Amino acid sequence: MLTRTFPVVGDRLAPAAAVVIPALASALGASNASLRAEAGCALDSMCASVDAAVLVQPLCQVGRAAEREGGGVGSKGGGRPSPAASFAAPR
Repeated sequence: MLTRTFPVVGDRLAPAAAVVIPALASALGASNASLRAEAGCALDSMCASVDAAVLVQPLCQVGRAAEREGGGVGSKGGGRPSPAASFAAPR
């Protein structure tokens, strides 16, 4: 459903991006395989449909939160990778 919504909404997603992106990042770590797959498709659709300038700050906040939890990119030790580390920032 979101994969069809993001192309229509486009950059008007800006006010909700700070809520939508962390929710999708969290869904990437779900135990339900179909939920994980849908979240990945939704993130791909969002990155293709929304201007990168709208996405940068919320994506960085997700990354920072993951690092604070000890599971983000570059973490030391045996911490479990964060769902946020599972997707790349838009190009």
